[in-house]
Amino acid sequence: HRFTREQREARALLELPPDQRSSSIAVLNRLKLGTSMRQQGKCERCMFQHPYCICSRLGELSKQASEHQVGQRVHFVVWMHQLERKRASNTGKLLEHVLPGSEVLLHDVPADAERLQ
Repeated sequence: HRFTREQREARALLELPPDQRSSSIAVLNRLKLGTSMRQQGKCERCMFQHPYCICSRLGELSKQASEHQVGQRVHFVVWMHQLERKRASNTGKLLEHVLPGSEVLLHDVPADAERLQ
């Protein structure tokens, strides 16, 4: 019996102790995000379908924010569940493309949890 890569990954995740599964899934999802967006016909940056991509507008907003020094005295951090990141309805992920120095950190990604500390 030959297993697909996804089946092998799923099996490996199930063999992990329950307290390690969530963070492993989050890290795996983060690594696969770009591929997942491309397969769904979505922009990898704004994560909207390509016909509705707003990246050019995000660049304009970022320029305006820099000109008005928005975010220079305050560092914005968005803390979200890893499944929220790829949803088009989630506008929090767009903040990092508009405000200088802002960032999006994902729950259950150990490096992000460390960064939040």
